[in-house]
Amino acid sequence: MKLGWPRFIRVADIHRMHGVWLLVGAVCLGALGLRAAGYARAQRGAVPAPVISTASAATAQLTDGSKVYARWCVECHNARGFATVKLRERYQDSEPAILTERKDLNADLVKYVVRNGISFMPSFRKTEITDRELAALSNYLATDPAKRPKAK
Repeated sequence: MKLGWPRFIRVADIHRMHGVWLLVGAVCLGALGLRAAGYARAQRGAVPAPVISTASAATAQLTDGSKVYARWCVECHNARGFATVKLRERYQDSEPAILTERKDLNADLVKYVVRNGISFMPSFRKTEITDRELAALSNYLATDPAKRPKAK
């Protein structure tokens, strides 16, 4: 019995497949080389993180939260904003309608409402407000108004 290629595979097909496999191999090796080069570059350029006190880090996060609030929230949640008017109607002065005056906001509630929306408030995608920005915003609104910086 003679061993050889199966009859359904022609020599021309083998040569075409050889080119495809060479191309696939080159792409894989190139990707590995780029990854290794990026890793080496990251190791060479690694700079130790500066030591920041927890008080200054918390203040920085509150400042970032106030910037996020000024960018995304203040348009509707200012003194005459649509959301403030609706909250004022709902709470009937039992709670402050302006979010920056509230003392009872929970960070998890703020995150949920921002991501999912509520009533007339739309949800905000991660491409609009990142998770880091949302964490800063929720901590800003959950902090006692007397202890947080004002929105700029």
